[in-house]
Amino acid sequence: DRGRFQDGAWVLRRGIIQRQADPYRVRTFDELRAPLGFSPEDLAYATPKPEEMGFLQLYRFIAKVEADGYDATRYRVDLQAKGAFPVISLIMTMIGAGLAARGKLKAGLSSSVAFGLGIAFLYWVAFSFFLSLGYAGTLSPVIAAWGVNFIFMCLTGYLMVNAD
Repeated sequence: DRGRFQDGAWVLRRGIIQRQADPYRVRTFDELRAPLGFSPEDLAYATPKPEEMGFLQLYRFIAKVEADGYDATRYRVDLQAKGAFPVISLIMTMIGAGLAARGKLKAGLSSSVAFGLGIAFLYWVAFSFFLSLGYAGTLSPVIAAWGVNFIFMCLTGYLMVNAD
Protein backbone atom coordinates (compact mmCIF):
# COMPACT_ATOMS: atom_id res chain seq x y z
CA ASP A 1 0.00 0.00 0.00
CA ARG A 2 2.85 2.39 0.87
CA GLY A 3 6.61 2.52 0.88
CA ARG A 4 9.41 4.76 2.15
CA PHE A 5 13.15 4.78 1.69
CA GLN A 6 15.00 4.41 4.99
CA ASP A 7 18.66 3.58 5.69
CA GLY A 8 19.41 2.38 2.15
CA ALA A 9 16.38 0.09 1.80
CA TRP A 10 12.68 0.41 1.14
CA VAL A 11 10.23 -0.17 3.98
CA LEU A 12 6.96 -1.39 2.49
CA ARG A 13 3.64 -1.44 4.37
CA ARG A 14 0.52 -3.55 3.91
CA GLY A 15 1.21 -5.67 0.84
CA ILE A 16 1.35 -9.18 -0.50
CA ILE A 17 4.13 -11.46 -1.66
CA GLN A 18 3.36 -13.97 -4.39
CA ARG A 19 5.61 -16.95 -5.03
CA GLN A 20 4.98 -18.68 -8.33
CA ALA A 21 7.13 -21.67 -7.46
CA ASP A 22 5.64 -25.08 -6.86
CA PRO A 23 3.47 -24.81 -4.79
CA TYR A 24 2.06 -21.36 -5.52
CA ARG A 25 1.89 -19.26 -2.33
CA VAL A 26 0.51 -15.87 -1.36
CA ARG A 27 1.50 -14.19 1.88
CA THR A 28 0.47 -10.80 3.27
CA PHE A 29 2.63 -8.53 5.40
CA ASP A 30 2.13 -5.44 7.52
CA GLU A 31 5.71 -4.20 7.12
CA LEU A 32 8.62 -5.49 5.07
CA ARG A 33 12.15 -4.16 4.67
CA ALA A 34 13.22 -4.75 1.04
CA PRO A 35 16.53 -3.77 -0.62
CA LEU A 36 15.08 -3.14 -4.09
CA GLY A 37 18.25 -1.75 -5.66
CA PHE A 38 17.06 1.76 -6.45
CA SER A 39 16.59 4.98 -4.52
CA PRO A 40 14.02 7.79 -4.69
CA GLU A 41 16.50 9.79 -6.78
CA ASP A 42 16.39 7.04 -9.42
CA LEU A 43 12.61 7.39 -9.56
CA ALA A 44 12.86 11.16 -9.93
CA TYR A 45 15.08 10.85 -13.01
CA ALA A 46 13.09 12.14 -15.96
CA THR A 47 13.71 10.38 -19.23
CA PRO A 48 14.71 12.90 -21.89
CA LYS A 49 12.61 12.98 -25.03
CA PRO A 50 14.28 11.57 -28.15
CA GLU A 51 13.73 14.83 -30.06
CA GLU A 52 15.69 16.67 -27.35
CA MET A 53 18.73 14.39 -27.69
CA GLY A 54 21.47 14.47 -30.26
CA PHE A 55 22.30 11.43 -32.39
CA LEU A 56 25.14 10.14 -30.18
CA GLN A 57 23.28 10.91 -26.98
CA LEU A 58 20.27 8.93 -28.22
CA TYR A 59 22.56 6.07 -29.31
CA ARG A 60 24.07 5.90 -25.80
CA PHE A 61 20.62 6.13 -24.22
CA ILE A 62 19.45 3.14 -26.29
CA ALA A 63 22.43 1.13 -25.08
CA LYS A 64 21.61 2.03 -21.47
CA VAL A 65 17.90 1.19 -21.84
CA GLU A 66 18.70 -2.19 -23.40
CA ALA A 67 21.38 -2.91 -20.77
CA ASP A 68 18.70 -2.34 -18.13
CA GLY A 69 16.57 -4.97 -19.88
CA TYR A 70 13.89 -2.74 -21.42
CA ASP A 71 12.57 -2.61 -24.98
CA ALA A 72 14.16 0.24 -26.92
CA THR A 73 12.25 -0.17 -30.20
CA ARG A 74 10.70 3.29 -30.02
CA TYR A 75 14.11 4.88 -29.41
CA ARG A 76 15.68 2.86 -32.24
CA VAL A 77 13.01 4.15 -34.64
CA ASP A 78 13.68 7.71 -33.47
CA LEU A 79 17.44 7.20 -33.94
CA GLN A 80 16.94 6.03 -37.52
CA ALA A 81 14.49 8.89 -38.16
CA LYS A 82 17.14 11.39 -37.04
CA GLY A 83 19.29 10.15 -39.92
CA ALA A 84 16.56 9.67 -42.49
CA PHE A 85 14.59 12.90 -42.19
CA PRO A 86 17.32 15.35 -43.31
CA VAL A 87 17.88 13.34 -46.50
CA ILE A 88 14.43 14.33 -47.75
CA SER A 89 15.65 17.83 -48.64
CA LEU A 90 17.99 16.27 -51.21
CA ILE A 91 15.24 13.94 -52.46
CA MET A 92 12.72 16.79 -52.80
CA THR A 93 15.27 18.84 -54.72
CA MET A 94 15.83 15.94 -57.09
CA ILE A 95 12.07 15.44 -57.53
CA GLY A 96 11.73 19.14 -58.40
CA ALA A 97 14.58 18.87 -60.90
CA GLY A 98 13.01 15.78 -62.44
CA LEU A 99 9.65 17.50 -62.80
CA ALA A 100 11.26 20.59 -64.29
CA ALA A 101 13.27 18.48 -66.74
CA ARG A 102 10.14 16.64 -67.87
CA GLY A 103 8.65 19.95 -68.97
CA LYS A 104 5.10 18.82 -68.14
CA LEU A 105 4.32 21.54 -65.57
CA LYS A 106 3.75 24.69 -67.62
CA ALA A 107 0.84 26.18 -65.69
CA GLY A 108 2.95 28.72 -63.83
CA LEU A 109 4.54 29.42 -60.51
CA SER A 110 1.43 29.08 -58.34
CA SER A 111 0.56 25.59 -59.59
CA SER A 112 4.20 24.51 -59.26
CA VAL A 113 4.25 25.68 -55.64
CA ALA A 114 0.95 23.91 -54.96
CA PHE A 115 2.30 20.73 -56.56
CA GLY A 116 5.45 20.96 -54.43
CA LEU A 117 3.44 21.48 -51.24
CA GLY A 118 1.28 18.49 -52.17
CA ILE A 119 4.33 16.25 -52.59
CA ALA A 120 5.78 17.51 -49.29
CA PHE A 121 2.49 16.81 -47.51
CA LEU A 122 2.33 13.33 -49.04
CA TYR A 123 5.89 12.68 -47.81
CA TRP A 124 5.05 13.89 -44.30
CA VAL A 125 1.94 11.67 -44.08
CA ALA A 126 3.80 8.61 -45.39
CA PHE A 127 6.81 9.25 -43.11
CA SER A 128 4.55 9.57 -40.05
CA PHE A 129 2.65 6.42 -41.02
CA PHE A 130 5.83 4.39 -41.46
CA LEU A 131 7.19 5.66 -38.12
CA SER A 132 3.98 4.65 -36.36
CA LEU A 133 4.35 1.15 -37.83
CA GLY A 134 7.91 1.11 -36.51
CA TYR A 135 6.82 2.22 -33.03
CA ALA A 136 4.25 -0.59 -33.00
CA GLY A 137 6.93 -3.11 -33.95
CA THR A 138 5.29 -3.99 -37.27
CA LEU A 139 8.27 -2.70 -39.28
CA SER A 140 11.92 -2.79 -38.31
CA PRO A 141 13.31 0.60 -37.23
CA VAL A 142 15.46 0.89 -40.37
CA ILE A 143 12.56 0.22 -42.75
CA ALA A 144 10.21 2.44 -40.74
CA ALA A 145 12.55 5.42 -40.99
CA TRP A 146 14.14 4.89 -44.40
CA GLY A 147 11.28 3.21 -46.31
CA VAL A 148 9.59 6.43 -47.40
CA ASN A 149 12.92 7.86 -48.54
CA PHE A 150 13.42 4.73 -50.66
CA ILE A 151 9.95 5.08 -52.19
CA PHE A 152 10.53 8.75 -53.00
CA MET A 153 13.99 7.95 -54.41
CA CYS A 154 12.29 5.47 -56.76
CA LEU A 155 9.93 8.26 -57.80
CA THR A 156 12.92 10.53 -58.33
CA GLY A 157 14.63 7.88 -60.46
CA TYR A 158 11.50 7.45 -62.55
CA LEU A 159 11.23 11.21 -63.12
CA MET A 160 14.90 11.52 -64.02
CA VAL A 161 14.83 8.57 -66.45
CA ASN A 162 11.76 9.96 -68.22
CA ALA A 163 13.06 13.55 -68.36
CA ASP A 164 13.53 15.31 -71.68
